[in-house]
Amino acid sequence: MIDMPYRLVYKSSVNILSKQELVKENSRLLAQNAILKARMYQYETASKENETLRELLSSSGKIESDFTHAEIIAESNSLLKKIVIINKGQNDEVYDGQAVIDAHGVLGHVVTANKYTSSVLLITDKDSYVPVQNTDGERAIAVGSGDGDALELLDATATTKFKVGDKLYTSGLALRYLPGYPVGTITTISHKEKADFIKVVVAPVASLSNARQVLLVWQSDNHLINEAREKNDFL
Repeated sequence: MIDMPYRLVYKSSVNILSKQELVKENSRLLAQNAILKARMYQYETASKENETLRELLSSSGKIESDFTHAEIIAESNSLLKKIVIINKGQNDEVYDGQAVIDAHGVLGHVVTANKYTSSVLLITDKDSYVPVQNTDGERAIAVGSGDGDALELLDATATTKFKVGDKLYTSGLALRYLPGYPVGTITTISHKEKADFIKVVVAPVASLSNARQVLLVWQSDNHLINEAREKNDFL
């Protein structure tokens, strides 16, 4: 009976210490779990980036030219322009007008090459023009809609042989994009007010909204292209 108060105090102290240790242990485990999750996300991200790089390397086999890997590091906050910023610039010999692709197709072209970074105009911008053709050789100019993630064929007439589902590729005309590279797929065709013209909407194949890894493309006859551009008004 005399020892009872001391025993109760001792047990209470032990219980308090045990709870404190449990709280500390729980906090330590939670922190460790958070670190493991963060590492897991890093591994998943690295795995996805590696997969993207493999796709890029695979797609580059379709291109008969030199290319350099680049990364999108920012995008324009302007509602009027569809522009992304890449981490390569004049120090990497990037030049204005240079074609940019991702693992799936044409992404856009360089509009401003700075010392360390460059601005890339996406093909869905209203100031973007891409000469295209379907598998039958029917040619047109794909223009960015500007107000959405789509393209339209410029001045397409009712006599053209385009149809819904057609896959469009760069024609190589205008000397900016290499011929035969994927641009998009025709999703809808509708008549405009004038019966002579039709509205052809194209869904781009490039991952315009979530691309991170891209390729800058150098054409083998770049000096000839530059000379031609100086003498003519190419797109």
